[in-house]
Amino acid sequence: MPQARAVLVVDDDADVLDIMVEAIRSMGRTVYGARDGSEALGRLDIVPRPCLIFLDVRMRPMSGVEFLEVLDTRPDREDFPVVATSADRLALRGLAGVVTVLPKPFDPDALEKVLDTLVLRSE
Repeated sequence: MPQARAVLVVDDDADVLDIMVEAIRSMGRTVYGARDGSEALGRLDIVPRPCLIFLDVRMRPMSGVEFLEVLDTRPDREDFPVVATSADRLALRGLAGVVTVLPKPFDPDALEKVLDTLVLRSE
């Protein structure tokens, strides 16, 4: 049986980060958290691959869009499919480099469906 993807959640709102990390952990997944795009880039070298990333689009100091720009320059880019998250639905339109979106506030069932769909796609 293939190993389930590790998950990295990137969000600058500590409450949202904690809620998503706990929700994903309760679904039996290995999960890591990062508070902005810069911290997330550092985590990429320690997170087991393949890794699924839930990425808040609107963050400071490094936004999700800036994170995606840097991620696209990495030779291991294919190891990191990205799910964009945001309460601003307009911010989710037309993002390059994301496999799907998860609007905020997120529904735990929708979160689980995204996780299951992307894990099945990778097997």
